[in-house]
Amino acid sequence: ITASGADIRGTEADFHYVYQQVITDSQDFTARVVSIKNTNANAKCGIMFRQNLDPGSPYIFLALTPSNGIWMQQRNAQSASATTDASLSSYTTPYWIRVVSTGNKYLSYISPDGNNWAPMDSVTLALGTNPYVGFAYSTHDNTVLDTAIVDNVTLAIEDPLAVNLINFSVKNINEKYAL
Repeated sequence: ITASGADIRGTEADFHYVYQQVITDSQDFTARVVSIKNTNANAKCGIMFRQNLDPGSPYIFLALTPSNGIWMQQRNAQSASATTDASLSSYTTPYWIRVVSTGNKYLSYISPDGNNWAPMDSVTLALGTNPYVGFAYSTHDNTVLDTAIVDNVTLAIEDPLAVNLINFSVKNINEKYAL
């Protein structure tokens, strides 16, 4: 993920976001952050769920920094100040991160190897219908463009959407198959 950006914090965030809309109430987003250059001790790369794409959007964010460890941040309301809920200072890349969401509850986990997971924090935040999930990255210096490396990205949807069949038509083809 190549980005610059002043920061992901305060009342508005300035960063690059690779995302998709969430389509169910339960998902498990896992990835390994391979590297983040030390453009600033507070540069951040990680998993973000956010209500909308506005810079002041409410969000939860599990992020690695190049020298200040792993942080769990959130912004509770549109354009409110973001807060850090939890931080662990002795972790550096490469490191695995995971956020499991069920409804309005977001559970964050960390792992050195992608197999042995330790819980980090739990946040309850209403992000509305169809929020966004993805990777956010900020160099914490808007004059510096750099690339964070992320791999082994998986987004598992826990509860697939129900499908209602509204219209169905079939044509018999030579008594051999249906079209």
